[in-house]
Amino acid sequence: MLGNVSFAVFLIVVSSALFVWHWRQWQDLNQPHPDSRDARFYHIQLRRRTQVSAMIGIVGLAVLYGQTLTISPATLVYWFVVVLVVVWIIILAIVDFVVTRMHLTQRHREQLVEKACQNASRRNADDTEEESPIGSD
Repeated sequence: MLGNVSFAVFLIVVSSALFVWHWRQWQDLNQPHPDSRDARFYHIQLRRRTQVSAMIGIVGLAVLYGQTLTISPATLVYWFVVVLVVVWIIILAIVDFVVTRMHLTQRHREQLVEKACQNASRRNADDTEEESPIGSD
């Protein structure tokens, strides 16, 4: 029983730490973004991550409360709901990983295209300078 209580307290502490970490990260990123897609992405990401953080704390509280329950059909339903919450946490974590990776990949591609355009513009400017006669009388 002490192990279950320790695990529950651990989940609650982790939940609190994650919530504070996500909130601070949001405050750092809450600068005006020139690209509204970035602002929207970070807002949705914060919502997803704070939801997961809160649910981890809820699971911790559920484990604590579950220690007081006697064995009955209602207890089985209770633990089934707790397992469903854990599955939902896992799904949200996978979604967050995939969506973040897709967003960062897209941003990286956009940066590569922008850099290639800048390099092409520089080359065109250099070619134009070489073609113009300098000092011709």
